[in-house]
Amino acid sequence: MCRPKRYQGSVLVSTSYDISKLIMNGTSTEFEDFKAQFGPENEEVATVTTFTGNSIGHDMEEVLRGNAKIIRISEFLDDAKDGTYWILGDIVSIDNYREWCYLSCPTCNKKLQPEDDRFRCNNCNISLPGGTLRYKVPVCIMDDS
Repeated sequence: MCRPKRYQGSVLVSTSYDISKLIMNGTSTEFEDFKAQFGPENEEVATVTTFTGNSIGHDMEEVLRGNAKIIRISEFLDDAKDGTYWILGDIVSIDNYREWCYLSCPTCNKKLQPEDDRFRCNNCNISLPGGTLRYKVPVCIMDDS
């Protein structure tokens, strides 16, 4: 499931799910570098690819109802309109040089900013003692188009 956005002449695609577990398998250099950030004690988790979370089932219902369309990357790039799409592809690289997690506001999920011994949500304009840790894994995908 993705949401296309145009930014500085490019089409950017973002997805987000409330996922409680992400387990990946892979042998690319990028994947191994990404996995190394977690330390050697977590090597055994890289055996299966699974996604668990309550929004994935909801998104699949959107596909089955015809509200979300499964398309190829080339179709999407040729005619990217606002909407919801499914694009199936293979992960070819993981962007592991950016932050892969952040402390977020429990109300709006925006990134919190440190403020003395607390954190500030500039979106909600509130100060909090802490927040919710959220993860982001930027990937590059490719399909046969």
